[in-house]
Amino acid sequence: QQTERYYTNKKDQQADFQRSKTVQDHDFLFDADDLSYLMGQFQEEPNAISVLAQMGGVEGIAYALRTDMSSGLGEDEVGDADATAHRQTLYGKNSLTEKPP
Repeated sequence: QQTERYYTNKKDQQADFQRSKTVQDHDFLFDADDLSYLMGQFQEEPNAISVLAQMGGVEGIAYALRTDMSSGLGEDEVGDADATAHRQTLYGKNSLTEKPP
């Protein structure tokens, strides 16, 4: 399980973190397990806020995932099947599972 020190260390790494030229070359600061852990904390709001802050807030996560808060994916990725496949390999598909009635 992740700890406050783990995420504080990740947040500290953001200071030197650089956007790569391509998504395939990008060294993503957070992995799918990190994001899943964050989402799992929303059962108890104070925990979620603490973990989110330790990860650099929404802005820090967006930056670490090579996205833009206003426009989403960079222009270099939109419509690029290889970039989409690379992200899906790392994080899975961005979709919600429909709950049965």
